[in-house]
Amino acid sequence: MKQTIPRLPFPERLTALYLGLMALVYPLWVTGDYQTISAQKFRCFLILTGGYVLAMAVLGLEMLVLGQARCPSPRQVWNGAALPQKLIVLFWLLSAASTLFSPWRSEAVWGMTRNEGLVTLSLYCASFLLVSVFGRARMWMLYLLGASMSALAIVGLIQLTGANPFGLYPGGYSYFDAGSAHSGQDLTTIGNVDLLAAMPL
Repeated sequence: MKQTIPRLPFPERLTALYLGLMALVYPLWVTGDYQTISAQKFRCFLILTGGYVLAMAVLGLEMLVLGQARCPSPRQVWNGAALPQKLIVLFWLLSAASTLFSPWRSEAVWGMTRNEGLVTLSLYCASFLLVSVFGRARMWMLYLLGASMSALAIVGLIQLTGANPFGLYPGGYSYFDAGSAHSGQDLTTIGNVDLLAAMPL
């Protein structure tokens, strides 16, 4: 008799989809050139992570309304949380308090030009907590990450020949014009080479 693999509950499936998109789509996401790549990446982050957090919140509310889940008390949630989860909650509370009492409150919400304000931190923390509860490591996620990293490497190798076939360098410049024709060093669909160095290529 053929053995059937039980389907994961919907929160786990939604989390797996989010992790897959972050592994494959986010590293390769680029809709313009290096002059606007930070804004492009932030927009992609908002779409993927904001969409995931919102979808999980709606799903949770729906399950509560339909009686498919029971809302635990804050004490139960806190007592059942692991130490890293508790530290993330404390970090968010301190960040929220810092924003609330900051004399530059309006700038602190979004984080000005770097977009590292409370909105971004809230999405970081919320996605961490959700993935830590509902995330399950799967081999296909590694394959997706490997595919995106391979694509990054190919794009970078082409750019290191001095070519600009993807139009990422503005004005027809190349990687080797960094520091003279344009400021900063950018490479692949990540942009800043310091950020690229952190990628698992």
